[in-house]
Amino acid sequence: MNPLLAELGIVCPRCDAYNAANSAKCVQCSAPLGVATPAEAAPAARPASTPGSSRPTPLGMPALKPGTGPAPATARFKLTVVRGTAGAGSQFRLAGNQVGAGRSKGLLLFPDDAFVAPLHCTFLVKGEKLFVRDESSASGTFATVVKELLGSNTFFAVGDTLLRYLGPLPAPAPVPVLHYGAPLPPTPLYLIEEILEGLRPGRTLARSGPTVAVGQAGCEFLVTTDPNVAPRHCELTFNPQGATLRDLGSPGGTFVRLAPGTERELKLGDQVRLGNEILKVEAA
Repeated sequence: MNPLLAELGIVCPRCDAYNAANSAKCVQCSAPLGVATPAEAAPAARPASTPGSSRPTPLGMPALKPGTGPAPATARFKLTVVRGTAGAGSQFRLAGNQVGAGRSKGLLLFPDDAFVAPLHCTFLVKGEKLFVRDESSASGTFATVVKELLGSNTFFAVGDTLLRYLGPLPAPAPVPVLHYGAPLPPTPLYLIEEILEGLRPGRTLARSGPTVAVGQAGCEFLVTTDPNVAPRHCELTFNPQGATLRDLGSPGGTFVRLAPGTERELKLGDQVRLGNEILKVEAA
């Protein structure tokens, strides 16, 4: 073995991970390291990078400035940190066709965010399109929406507040004698629930509609303790198919949680939230 490698270890040519001397493959991406054995006449050549598997620019490092060199040929998209532990403005390019993101697994790591799962989601480049897939993470993967139909028990987020559209209030079962109480309205009641940390239920709003606005002021569902919520952030319009959620031009956007294990196509300008990290999709 090269004496220098015996002193310094080996840096993987594919993902830049540090490996101990004599490692035959990378501990992070399993790429062969090309380490020569004593029986070989010459050290093995450094393996070439596999197309589509180049590591994106690490978080916290600025993107290449014009004139400093081209982006990888396969990089069509980049992610810019809007808010989170990685630092606002940090950028990295999605040079591979499949890039995992999580707290300890994948190429995009957020080790200081307790709300991020070990492998939280995966960004997928399919031709000219970008998708994000939730990896059944506990806290969920969210994407911004302008207008979207929600089914019952769908989570959505405004600022740092997590809400859930529960659907219509079930009709009471017929009984021979009614219990005292305020009479039900002639139209169905629809429920919106605030979710506290740890998936505990908080406030619940029951309204007959036709719309419910969510925000800091002048809304049916008030969120006054979250500075990242706009005065009128979003609104829900109830209909027999569910509830149509519409963002009202809020600065921070309205997010809807992906169903566990499902994919969602992302457009330029869309934002993805995993844990406390908010990433914006841009052209590389």
